[in-house]
Amino acid sequence: MGEKYQISVGSPIDYEELVVSIIIDNKEIIQIDQENGKNNLKIEFSEYAMLKKFDYDTIFEALQEAKKELLK
Repeated sequence: MGEKYQISVGSPIDYEELVVSIIIDNKEIIQIDQENGKNNLKIEFSEYAMLKKFDYDTIFEALQEAKKELLK
């Protein structure tokens, strides 16, 4: 079984549009933004995420859920 994750939607001051974060181990690992439009989402990996391996199915599921939340 994969890691548990949380999805957080927010509006950081340096973005005009909403962003969504995927959190594992109480640390943000991925941030998805829609600054270039809803059909051009961008993913940014945190430094923490670059140092660790994650379960594929967990990340895939989290990315799908995060996209749904962002595009509501």
